[in-house]
Amino acid sequence: MQRPMIDFKSIGKSNLGRPVWVMDIHEGDPKRKPIIVFLTRQHPPEVTGYMAFKAFMEELLSNTELSHG
Repeated sequence: MQRPMIDFKSIGKSNLGRPVWVMDIHEGDPKRKPIIVFLTRQHPPEVTGYMAFKAFMEELLSNTELSHG
């Protein structure tokens, strides 16, 4: 789901030369705003953690009372 406040960008490369991706989410000017870092699926078999995080992000980015609270 692509939204105007979401920007995908590479912030560097891994030791194997693969891009390290960041999903930058912000409204308005992103300068001088606090940064929150979420790390998920650090290990390949952690699929359930990824699924829970995906649901969390979908709710966070939805246009509901809960997401704006």
